Amino acid sequence: MAELDAPSPGTRGSGRYPAYHALWHLFEIGVIEDPATFAAPAWVKVETARAAPGAPPPTRVALIDTSVAMDHPNLAPAIEGGLALDLFSARHGAFPRPGPALPPELAPAAARPAPIAAAQPYLDRLAEGLRAAHAAGQDPAPRPGTVFPATRASFSAHGTAMAGLIGARPRAAAEVPMVGPTLMDLPGGTPLALPAPAGGLGFAYAGVDPYCRIVPVSTHFDPEPEQLILALLYAWMIRADLIVLAREVPAPAAVTPPLPGEPADLRERLSARLGVGLAAAEIVGWQVLEALILEISKTIPILCAAGNSGEERMAYPASLAAPGNGIIAVGAHASTGQPSAFSAGGTGTPVTVFAPSGDGERLDERIARLDPNSAGFRAWEQGSGYAGAIDSVPTTRDISASTYSPLEIVTTDVPGRAGYNGSAFTGLATEAGAVLDYRSYYCHFSGTSAATAIAGGMLSLAMSAGVIPRGQGPLAKELLQGPGVPNAALATPKLRWSRIPGAT
Repeated sequence: MAELDAPSPGTRGSGRYPAYHALWHLFEIGVIEDPATFAAPAWVKVETARAAPGAPPPTRVALIDTSVAMDHPNLAPAIEGGLALDLFSARHGAFPRPGPALPPELAPAAARPAPIAAAQPYLDRLAEGLRAAHAAGQDPAPRPGTVFPATRASFSAHGTAMAGLIGARPRAAAEVPMVGPTLMDLPGGTPLALPAPAGGLGFAYAGVDPYCRIVPVSTHFDPEPEQLILALLYAWMIRADLIVLAREVPAPAAVTPPLPGEPADLRERLSARLGVGLAAAEIVGWQVLEALILEISKTIPILCAAGNSGEERMAYPASLAAPGNGIIAVGAHASTGQPSAFSAGGTGTPVTVFAPSGDGERLDERIARLDPNSAGFRAWEQGSGYAGAIDSVPTTRDISASTYSPLEIVTTDVPGRAGYNGSAFTGLATEAGAVLDYRSYYCHFSGTSAATAIAGGMLSLAMSAGVIPRGQGPLAKELLQGPGVPNAALATPKLRWSRIPGAT
């Protein structure tokens, strides 16, 4: 029998990836300069600002996302649990961890008119609902039918990953006790206890701004306009310094923008005549939401993900970013410097700033980028031009555009089975709080969501250091972006500490 004429093993992906620093993105954006000593001039500048007489309080970041694992060792010191709001389980919000008294920011004495008149009815309902929710949380014998927060770990992976990138706090080994795992000797059924790591491992992970305070505002995965209106109003009520909203909202105007010369309301009128489409109240809700985003961004910068479609048009509400407002559209670039294969944003409204993230495979008329390390990669299936490009052989193809980056973002995860990096353990800590499965506390994360969280952490850090003022959305956007003309093909401007005036 003749030998099988198969390609050599060397033309297949190995399935193995090079090791890399879990916090490479902090070096990439210039927050940390020395990976050996963790010298961080940006953090030193914040420490200096915090030590000055009359220093302002830490920046408050409103994270409008899914719920967050607030007990994660790296996140517990960063989360303002008493202000965390759950719009997932109650229409006008519920407090997962209500304090003994209504937060002063929400007391009737602190009431002020809504940012826009059309949002006043929403604000009134929200204020009334929050007072009722807090009272219900204080009742030791709640009445039947009382709604309590229903957010669960299985809904919290995205928000937990975002919170870690923004403001996770490193924890020393002595602060988080660990125990060694117990294995079973299958033939004899004898438990085999392994010792805990000598001296402990510690939870050395850090977000971009480990000084900020994060307020989780949890919503549905696909929120309606009212829910987002309430979330934004809540962030405004608690006087957040910035808002991170890495959600793609299917607003009608974003899905089907009017054609040139077409009246803006033509499709709504036709839908109403035919009895299809959105109800009038829903259309009004979307209009109020857009007006509210634009108005709030004048004083509170809002960071939005450009989207993961890979298309030129950005996701909504990032597509609202324009000169004069404080909406910051964040795109993603890979560790190699070029735009991540999935990152949206090109012609039209430009991306405000590109921040580090992972990469993605893509093979279409615009981009040919595949992962040569993947076990499923077969070089002989690719054209000679692409195969030559990834082997760094000069070809007519742009090699940089074809180069795949294997580096992903590492961030905090929901401990246990429910996170992105699930665990085989049912419980992850002993009654004394000792950690059983260290790896389950962290995960890989990517997309323009990761980039948006990193950019949010950078803006918060600059506010903490006093180099970007609070309360001025458009100015904050301008300073974060830095000088230069945006170029989506080159993923510029890139997020850098040194690009912020006065940061260095």
